[in-house]
Amino acid sequence: MGGDEHIGPLRTMAQLDRELQTISTAIMLPEAQSMYVRFAGGYIDKGLLWQGAGIGAYKPFPPILVAQCHYQVGVADLLLVKQTLKAYELADFAHVENALRGELREREHRRLNLQEEITALESETETERERNLQTTERNEMQAEASKQLKTEAGVQAGLQVSGSYGPTVSFSASLNASLSTSVQESQRKATSFSREVTEKTSERVRERVREERRKRVVEQTEELNRHKIDNSVNPQGHVRGIYRWLNKIYDAQVLNYGKRMMYEFVIPEPAAYLIHVLVEHPPVDSTLPPKPEPPTYNGTPLKPENLTRYNYQRYVAQYHITNAPPPPSEFKMIAHFDKLDGQTDPARFGRAAKLAIPEEYEAMGAYINRDYVFPEAQAHGLRIVIGGNAEDIGSSWGSRYVNFDEPFRNEISIAYVGFGLRAFGLGIDVFCSLTEEGSAKWQQKAYDAIIEAYERMRGDYEEALAASEIAQGVKIIGRNPLENRRMEHDELKKWIVMILRGSPYLDFNSFLPSSEPALDIDKACKNGKLIRFLENAFEWHNLSYICYPYFWGRHSRWASALHFTDPDPDFAAFLKAGAARVQVPVRPGFETAIAHFCDTGAIPDGDATLVGGSMYVPIVQEITESLGKLDNGVPYPEGSVPWEVRVPTSLVVVQDMDEISGIRDVLTGASMKLTPPGP
Repeated sequence: MGGDEHIGPLRTMAQLDRELQTISTAIMLPEAQSMYVRFAGGYIDKGLLWQGAGIGAYKPFPPILVAQCHYQVGVADLLLVKQTLKAYELADFAHVENALRGELREREHRRLNLQEEITALESETETERERNLQTTERNEMQAEASKQLKTEAGVQAGLQVSGSYGPTVSFSASLNASLSTSVQESQRKATSFSREVTEKTSERVRERVREERRKRVVEQTEELNRHKIDNSVNPQGHVRGIYRWLNKIYDAQVLNYGKRMMYEFVIPEPAAYLIHVLVEHPPVDSTLPPKPEPPTYNGTPLKPENLTRYNYQRYVAQYHITNAPPPPSEFKMIAHFDKLDGQTDPARFGRAAKLAIPEEYEAMGAYINRDYVFPEAQAHGLRIVIGGNAEDIGSSWGSRYVNFDEPFRNEISIAYVGFGLRAFGLGIDVFCSLTEEGSAKWQQKAYDAIIEAYERMRGDYEEALAASEIAQGVKIIGRNPLENRRMEHDELKKWIVMILRGSPYLDFNSFLPSSEPALDIDKACKNGKLIRFLENAFEWHNLSYICYPYFWGRHSRWASALHFTDPDPDFAAFLKAGAARVQVPVRPGFETAIAHFCDTGAIPDGDATLVGGSMYVPIVQEITESLGKLDNGVPYPEGSVPWEVRVPTSLVVVQDMDEISGIRDVLTGASMKLTPPGP
């Protein structure tokens, strides 16, 4: 192709735009919504919990490599601390409520959100047309002919005698004859043709388009909380109510159960898997819809100017926006065409035009496409002026891109003249780019859609939270402490078995792969033998442990661990623990067998599984031990008595002020009685 060499920016910029969109879609994935689950007396955020703990989506374990763990083994007295709940104790004041004589105090919180939207559009179209077309045709021909022959003959005869007879009579006589003949002929023809056309058109147009769309959305949410203290009716004085913390009192004593081989372990974050299960697989009706987080950009509240065509999809996905306005095209083209058909004689011409630039766009440059025909060896030329750029084509043809010195808005003019040309074709494609104002208008619309979707999701979450709290009725927080001890015991036991086997993954699968449970007999026998050995080799019911603070665990987990709470303080300590020191005694008679297992990973041969063998444990003994039956325990040291242990709880109790003694006035030093006087 002839013409000037040029680099057109349109294709380059469009390609760059597509590449940026592809990259942004790949790396700007939607942020995960926060899922809140009821846990340990409250709600926790799953996303923040796993983010802090450094845990992502579940992935299969890699191939298991047997690892060696140098845990401590020794022989010592089995000393267990046994606690028995003795009493509850009122502790420090937590809060005081006061009502003066004659005072009525009422706190009421009411939240009402009422929204009603009605849309009606009525348009009716009725068209009536009446057309009456009448045609009357008459074709009449009249012919009239008459022929008249007239013959007239007359004879007149007479005698005319004139004379007189006497004086009174005179006479005359004459004779006359005549003949007359005449012929008269006339002929008349008349042709008459007439056509009467009567066209009557009557049209009545009555336009009434009736389209009715009615949308009525009524959303009403009312939350009413009342707290009323009424001392206005028959007051006897000031009213005071005391909220006090409640502590548990235990009797604790150390008991000695004789010599045992002891295995001691330090378990990191003993509640890690328990937290994972309770969060990922919460009980039924324990989940809430995702709590939407306010839209942010790089950690700061989102602003309209932060939105681009490359990141807005992230917010569309995060807030489930269905009416998000798509970003306007970054570029647009407008065109002008003109031509001169073939002329015998070379022509001279001058023309001008203007092009309307799309709203919210500005013209940045143009492609000038031209071709022409001129007489050989004759002066010719074609000059074009557009956007402040004059292009003298001279003898060149083809296409060329020119940049405008300044962008143009609203419209742009084109002028061109030619001489010595027999024909030409001219096409001008003006390259337009989106203005900052146009981009800002889209950003504001997209921002409004994001905020609207966020507010809707937040309302849904708050409504679900309120409904969940109402549905709970009388809310019992936490579990029975005995159930918590059982869960702690099982978790610690699981970690110890993993350490003893040198494997981070336990899967005692005794079933065949099938659509329904089908027992693998060989695996069931092998697994059963191992399970019974590990259950009997240790006195798991005598397992003792102490929890260490959260800072012995992963640093990334510290923040979430501090928020774990439970009415049972021991269970709360277990959830927060960064590590736990655990001792488990070996059942007497299993010392050699468990040492062999720890060294080789295999169960020793012999009479371990034989009824009546040296390492056989009757099942009734396992049952009684699991129920807490302990024999031969003696106080340690000998003759010691139980001592009281106070354990704080998160519970409070309301108490009347007249039950409180020991209140002293610091001004006088005298004891005071704050109860109202009797009637």
